[in-house]
Amino acid sequence: MFEYFEDNYSWNMGVLMASQMGGLMSEIDSVCRPLRDIGSRPEARTDPAALEAWLDAWTGLGERIEGLARIDAAAGHGLSAGRKHLRAALYYMQAERFAAHTDPRKLEIYERMLSAFRTGATLRGDPVAWVDIPYEGKALPSLFIAPPASVAGNGPYPCMIHFDGFDVTKEWTYLSGMVEALAARGVASLIVDHPGVGGAIRYHGLPTVVDTERPAGACLDWLAGRPEVDDARIGIVAMSLGGYYAPRAAAFGHR
Repeated sequence: MFEYFEDNYSWNMGVLMASQMGGLMSEIDSVCRPLRDIGSRPEARTDPAALEAWLDAWTGLGERIEGLARIDAAAGHGLSAGRKHLRAALYYMQAERFAAHTDPRKLEIYERMLSAFRTGATLRGDPVAWVDIPYEGKALPSLFIAPPASVAGNGPYPCMIHFDGFDVTKEWTYLSGMVEALAARGVASLIVDHPGVGGAIRYHGLPTVVDTERPAGACLDWLAGRPEVDDARIGIVAMSLGGYYAPRAAAFGHR
């Protein structure tokens, strides 16, 4: 694994996630190089000063790139602005992931990430629909992406449900590239902030559940109401801790 910070797994993972989602190494290096000494110390994982430096650096990078995006948008360069907004979103994501759950800035940065992501996807004309999946009297914030008609026609087409991992969100899954690859093959995607992650825990107070067939069942119910989706060809996939979430849902869900 590429290790920017010696013996600091968490910070290295943040760097790798940012680069995987489309971050520019020059931008990533600009915030990580000043952090290299403090981040490589053994105490960096728990040192409040080190964590504060990380949060400030990545938040500042998000703000800088978002500022450049606004300049592009004002000049009429929507595609360039959209790409920058999406990069700002993923940089905010790396800041927010390391903020303590008691830090009031955590929700603020999360919401800035959501705003940058939505603005970026909209400016680029990405085929993203923001939807709420009804779930036990509350909702699972989700993204639905239909494949292009040039590939899938008007349907019905298969669909993959995407669950998240331990501490990532639907926006991470979208930016990881998997959805684009599926769409090119005529497969739709429903990316879900299931209980325990993203908007489900932050806005609806839904903690992680063991029986993930419950939220997966809610997703199946929602997809069943969409005539363009072939409800006989629906799968589920997830990453990291999702290696439990998705197989459990598939094994125990009656459908």
